[in-house]
Amino acid sequence: MNYFEGPPISAAVECAKTIHSDLLKEFDDSSRKRIAQIISDGIQNKIGLPRMSRLIRNEFTKIPKESADKLILTETNWALSHAMYDKMQNMGIDGKEWIGRGDACEICRANIDIRIIPIKKPFPSGHLCPPAHDGCTCTLVPVRLNRR
Repeated sequence: MNYFEGPPISAAVECAKTIHSDLLKEFDDSSRKRIAQIISDGIQNKIGLPRMSRLIRNEFTKIPKESADKLILTETNWALSHAMYDKMQNMGIDGKEWIGRGDACEICRANIDIRIIPIKKPFPSGHLCPPAHDGCTCTLVPVRLNRR
């Protein structure tokens, strides 16, 4: 029997090499790639969100602390969630559940309320896994629908 141990860090590192947040729309490709590299390296080296935020603010001084923190949270969540989603599928896990805090926004609340769904079915927000928006703190958990 296979046991699920969370997202593979190497896959999350690869997922983090592109930026998905709307927070950096005004940045050029070179800057977006550099920020993605800082996040990817941060995940690889497990330096934590606060340190990644400082690294970004040190290099990109026009990014305020709140924006850098939200960007790091969003991009790290995106990379880890997508790596986990891929791993779940590769392991044959057939269900998933969106987990969030009690103060989740309307978008996430609808995803949480749907409870357990098949792995390939999108949540009400249209997402296959978190995050649903910038600053989203929700997570994805594996669920077995068919116990054989």
